[in-house]
Amino acid sequence: MKQVNLSLETAKQMYFSENQALKAFALENYSKIELEKKEFPKTWEELERISGTYLTIEGNLIHANDFEAKIFNKNIFKTEEQAKAAIAMAQLSQLMHVYNDGWVANWADSNSKYTIEIFRECVYSSSYCETRKFLAFKTSEIRDEFLKNFKSLILEAKPLL
Repeated sequence: MKQVNLSLETAKQMYFSENQALKAFALENYSKIELEKKEFPKTWEELERISGTYLTIEGNLIHANDFEAKIFNKNIFKTEEQAKAAIAMAQLSQLMHVYNDGWVANWADSNSKYTIEIFRECVYSSSYCETRKFLAFKTSEIRDEFLKNFKSLILEAKPLL
């Protein structure tokens, strides 16, 4: 009798084929749990093919279908909603810098930072000492003014906040 080495990857291909004999052979060598266990990618490149939406330098949204998972395609968001939210996040980042006069939250200290966040579907003001939030301000007054002026932009960023 000849001995055959069967890798798990090959056995999975056999198991999911239409050929019942191959499926049975795979089950003789591996358990159903092993054969049906989903393997998650360990690197970006293991995704192999991706689809979604990306932004051009002009800020236009382009739909990408079945692109290679390569370094030059890392800017493709899975959904158009996320891509639009990324534009809003970039704008909020620039505006927040001006409102805070260059101040950047130091989340390692225990001082209060005044924040804007989304809870369920509502935008609200809060404060935190050490829990990171993207929209953080040095005073509650600045935060409140920012929220008053840019609530609609914050809502556009909601999928990424």
